[in-house]
Amino acid sequence: MTSLGQKKSSRKKLDQDFINLIDDLFLKLEMSYHYQFYKVFGDDERLKEGKKLWAMSLKRFENHHIRDAILKVVAKNDFLPTLSDFIKCCEEAKLSDFQEPNDDLDENFDRFDLDTLEKLRKKHQI
Repeated sequence: MTSLGQKKSSRKKLDQDFINLIDDLFLKLEMSYHYQFYKVFGDDERLKEGKKLWAMSLKRFENHHIRDAILKVVAKNDFLPTLSDFIKCCEEAKLSDFQEPNDDLDENFDRFDLDTLEKLRKKHQI
């Protein structure tokens, strides 16, 4: 039981998890886009202010949406994303929660795999 004005420890842990996630985001951006990253966040003050701005802008998303966006950005972008680009990726990750999974799609499907293609032809009588 907590008294008035006292925060629950679980909320503090969530806040710390979010802070760690923002630190992880910036580490991954630094490792993936090092020259561009240093051009934008080249000194301690700019890095600190950048983290604050990104954290304030991303706090409306669940941590797993931010993690999904990090993976997507690093895998697909050749250049350091802007904050607005990253927010769009978070929004896409959030929307994907509401999409129904498609059982017909196989993540391991190789469109040039002739055995799989033949199975699909038989299944759909093509």
